[in-house]
Amino acid sequence: TEKLVEIAMQSESKAGGSGVVDPLAAKFIQRGKIRTLIIGKDDARNLFDAIKGRHKGTLVEP
Repeated sequence: TEKLVEIAMQSESKAGGSGVVDPLAAKFIQRGKIRTLIIGKDDARNLFDAIKGRHKGTLVEP
């Protein structure tokens, strides 16, 4: 989760940046030790696959 926070902070510092997750959410995930799936926005099937336990993307674990 430390890497997620680092990525979130870098993306926010860029002009007009919109990263995968904002820095506040990244800190919340880190402090709460919340298992988090990063799901692509381009295909709604990604969300349905994750719900069904067939997630193929990035997993952030405490």
